[in-house]
Amino acid sequence: MTTKKTPGPWYKSRAENGLSVICHRNSDGDERVIARLISRQEIGDEVADADLISATRELLEALKKRTENEEQRVFEDWLDSKRPSGDADEVNRQWLASSDYADFCDEWSVELDSISKATGEAQ
Repeated sequence: MTTKKTPGPWYKSRAENGLSVICHRNSDGDERVIARLISRQEIGDEVADADLISATRELLEALKKRTENEEQRVFEDWLDSKRPSGDADEVNRQWLASSDYADFCDEWSVELDSISKATGEAQ
């Protein structure tokens, strides 16, 4: 089963019954409700925070950018220290097999796993 993801930005709104909903406005200006949140009374302390849900796309993009920037920094340090030879594909194979890349993946495993889980992509 494939799920179609709704692109951001998302925003919090109120439904007629006063409950919070998460919405998306498409390019035609039509508003579409993409999630409904039940009231605090119905679920007690386990309440989904509408502000957090509406910011998830931006949070994911920020996490991806930060992780990619760190990998690029580690890769450039590796290039300077190892000076690998070969074409771009060969250098990439050497990078992926390096202990520097393994160390990066270990150090950033929480972030990489979170990105993988949020995007449905295997790392």
